[in-house]
Amino acid sequence: MGDTPRTSGSLEHGRSSSQELSAYYLGLETLLARIERSNTHYEVLGLSRTAAGDEIKSAYRAVVGELTPPASWVSTGIPGPTQQRITKALDRITQALTVLSNFGKRVDYDNSLSRKINKPLPLPIQIPEFPKSRANNAAKSSVVEPAANDRPGGKTVLEREEVMRAYGISEMGKDERRRCERFRLRIPARITSYDPGGAKWTEVAETVDVARLGLGVRIRRNIRFGTIVHLMVPMPLKLRTHGYSDPGYSVFALVRRVEPQDDGTRIVGLEFLGEHPPAGYLEKPWAVFRTRQWTGSERRRGEREPRTETVVLHYLDNSQEVIRKETARTENLSSRGARILVKSAPQEIERVRVTSGEYKFESLAVIRNRYIGTDSVERLCLRFLDCEWPD
Repeated sequence: MGDTPRTSGSLEHGRSSSQELSAYYLGLETLLARIERSNTHYEVLGLSRTAAGDEIKSAYRAVVGELTPPASWVSTGIPGPTQQRITKALDRITQALTVLSNFGKRVDYDNSLSRKINKPLPLPIQIPEFPKSRANNAAKSSVVEPAANDRPGGKTVLEREEVMRAYGISEMGKDERRRCERFRLRIPARITSYDPGGAKWTEVAETVDVARLGLGVRIRRNIRFGTIVHLMVPMPLKLRTHGYSDPGYSVFALVRRVEPQDDGTRIVGLEFLGEHPPAGYLEKPWAVFRTRQWTGSERRRGEREPRTETVVLHYLDNSQEVIRKETARTENLSSRGARILVKSAPQEIERVRVTSGEYKFESLAVIRNRYIGTDSVERLCLRFLDCEWPD
């Protein structure tokens, strides 16, 4: 007996679940941001100072309901950082209810608000402009934005601007170097990959920002540049390229950037590869992959120039202790970073200290990328953290 074909009703149910989950995390981020920047109990509950007792209790119940995830997704769990923010938000709204629902405490609280001195706004007041839409930036971008009728669920420019507002889009100013806009959105992501020894691992993490072409995620595990990972993430439908009816967005991605953080975590930049893994992945999923060389406009903040200088590299472990050092030479150089040819760089390192006696230069640097060139010599791509290379 053959499998029962998927009906339109089940498709609608899948789409509804996906929309519900995306809407929950969007609403959650908006609510948490509002509570975190609130200065009064009234702002925490979204009330005016004239609110009655019943309104206060209703607002409290409504906020608690918005902080509660859909029952269908409770089993997956919420990432630790998000759960901590929810806990702090619950503490604030509980405190607000305790004060505002008690007549005596509310009178004292209102009097304390009245005694506060309101400082005048500095003049002139500058109103920030909303970032331009993709349509206005298309001519400046090296990637052509697909037309609305070229993809499922395509929207007009006006509708895309509404999405930008809803997801808190990062401004595309002169300093923006990405090929497309990123949305500041924190949602859970399940990451699955393999370590160099072939052992499979999984980590539930939280995104930092998302886009149609990739996302940034904060993880605890040390991961290599060029590693292929599989993601399962409740991506908003408007940022997907497939799986529109699925609750979770299943996509393979390539590690393009690793930024070690002071708290021991790493911000990892992932580039989406698509619904299926690249050729060769199934045979060696732990292998390191490389994409084609970037041929578009230069996106570094500091211009790199071919330049050979002798430097000493001190390789550091996670406790910032020197485990090895070697003398190396730069292949190109800028005030903020360099690409350096090396012979004995350890595999499990993320930071190095770069020194040059000739230029009296010393700086901690983070490894942004590493690869072996066609001449069989390994390159480390570094970004200086402490100071800039002298002119």
